[in-house]
Amino acid sequence: MVVILYTDKLTFTAMKKLTLISLILMTANLMFAQIINIPDNYSTIQLGIEAANAGDTVLVEPGTYYENINFLGKDITVASMYLFDF
Repeated sequence: MVVILYTDKLTFTAMKKLTLISLILMTANLMFAQIINIPDNYSTIQLGIEAANAGDTVLVEPGTYYENINFLGKDITVASMYLFDF
């Protein structure tokens, strides 16, 4: 069975524009992503998480942090500088 879909030139052009706009919006977060340094920018990991936006990285310096953290459902990365100190 062969199915042939008919799309006119106007529909195809509109689809291309919509796809381009979607790609721009999806990658916009990456262009504005920030690195939040703990404790340089914020004194606690949780304060850094609360200040973070989607796509940001909360980068934690080596040390002992006595706190419970909650990602608050955010799409962020929390990482340690421990591995880079060697």
